[in-house]
Amino acid sequence: MRWFWRIAGAALAAALLLAAAGAALPLYAPWLAGTQGVRVGSASWCGPGLCLERVRRGGISAERVILSTDRRVLLLQPVVTLDAQAIGGAGGGTGGIGSGGALPGWLGPVEVRELQIAGLPVDLPPLSGTVLPERSLSGEGVEIAGDRATLSRPGPFGPLKIVVERRRDAAGTALDLSATCAPCSYGSAALGGTVALESVTVAGRLDGEGFAGSVRAGAVEVAVTVARPERIGSMSDTALTGTFRLEGQPIAELYALLGGVIPEAAKARIRGTVSGGGTFAWPGPELTFTPEIDGFSVDGLIGGQYRSGTFRYMARWGPDDYRRRQSGEGTPGWVSLTDLQPWLPAAVIAAEDGAFRSHPGYSIEDMLRAAAENDERGEIRQGGSTLTQQLAKNLFLSGERTYVRKLRELLYAVEMERELGKPRILELYLNIVEWGQGVHGAGHAADVYFLKSPAGLLPEEAAWMAGLLRHPESAWRREYLAGKPDPRRVQQILGRMADLPEEERAAAMGREIRLVPPPAAVGSPTGAP
Repeated sequence: MRWFWRIAGAALAAALLLAAAGAALPLYAPWLAGTQGVRVGSASWCGPGLCLERVRRGGISAERVILSTDRRVLLLQPVVTLDAQAIGGAGGGTGGIGSGGALPGWLGPVEVRELQIAGLPVDLPPLSGTVLPERSLSGEGVEIAGDRATLSRPGPFGPLKIVVERRRDAAGTALDLSATCAPCSYGSAALGGTVALESVTVAGRLDGEGFAGSVRAGAVEVAVTVARPERIGSMSDTALTGTFRLEGQPIAELYALLGGVIPEAAKARIRGTVSGGGTFAWPGPELTFTPEIDGFSVDGLIGGQYRSGTFRYMARWGPDDYRRRQSGEGTPGWVSLTDLQPWLPAAVIAAEDGAFRSHPGYSIEDMLRAAAENDERGEIRQGGSTLTQQLAKNLFLSGERTYVRKLRELLYAVEMERELGKPRILELYLNIVEWGQGVHGAGHAADVYFLKSPAGLLPEEAAWMAGLLRHPESAWRREYLAGKPDPRRVQQILGRMADLPEEERAAAMGREIRLVPPPAAVGSPTGAP
């Protein structure tokens, strides 16, 4: 807000100089102004009074300044150029004259026409009005009255209304700021949809130390602090660092914000809270977050239909090729968890989710780590999914790599942990997951690759099959069709199988994996939906 004071102070200085110049001949006006640090190109009498052309003092210039015979001072097309120090701090500044500042009795109002302010992070339209004795300026989408300024303009996510008001108290001078985007929307390919919100508001106080306030969207509020900017320029060239904090925020309210892209948010009963804090930096953006989740539970999405019996789901058969498939007890190829033992379940857990037996269906740490890696790469390559989340994706969702899908997947995973339990989740997963192009379920996969039942697999065979799951189609082509199993991946998985006796582990690492040759029609899908 220093620029308010600088404009007003400069206007009064110009008025006093012009009063002195008006008492002398125009010939002496530039000299008189120069003695006070004001440069004047030329002076002459004009219709309204004394006119000075091309006036400049420091970072303030005007094409023309007029001291009229009715004691009014008029600055035409003045330009104020601000520096980073003036913008970066709210307090300080001396010699400023605010709204209601006193004028000499002989001097009338000080007016400006088409005032332009340069050096702000945002572009302001030309402003016109008075700066003394009352500050009242306006322009397209801008209103300034005394110490309060209101700016309405298009923003990157929707119409913005920004209100800035200068406050003075015993602690000094500060600015009360609020910025509201209403309606507000954001969408991207990585997000997987467009989130539309009624409003998002940032509000708080800016002083010499920085900004402290909050961001509010719907019922969700986040406390935010921002250090005083290191540099000021355009929005893309302004360096900001800060922290944020959530306190006991209901998880249901967070999902409610995303109701337009997460249909499950409207029908699921979501309980629990999230707290935690983090840091951010701009440009970047760089973000860290350490959440604390309490009492997270979900119900109302899956019911009891997957506890036993048959069910149908969309199985992936190839790139952009999904087909409805039936599975469950009594269907061809279904294998009970007992008959999947001893080595295949252990190998899959070792390969895909070492903490499967202890986590609540998700791992926040893995999801945040994957998000950080995706941001660094500029694309979604990692998911941080547990086996439960992978099952949710296969049963209920499609395979697109987006953050919206991850959030939907999380709801199903939390409910499945409560509704189905670990053994049933593992049994369902092993029976429906893709093991190669057109190969679904562990029974089918063991038969295709080894002409065995899952119970008859050797540890290294189970480990090789588990290694297919991360990228089943590419591994199917690269290893199975080419007849070149990857021994490094197999040994990694064998090394993680906690229940595998050391003697059997050593023997398995020393044996060669022999695959059944692929069918004659190489590259064609194996099996049928």
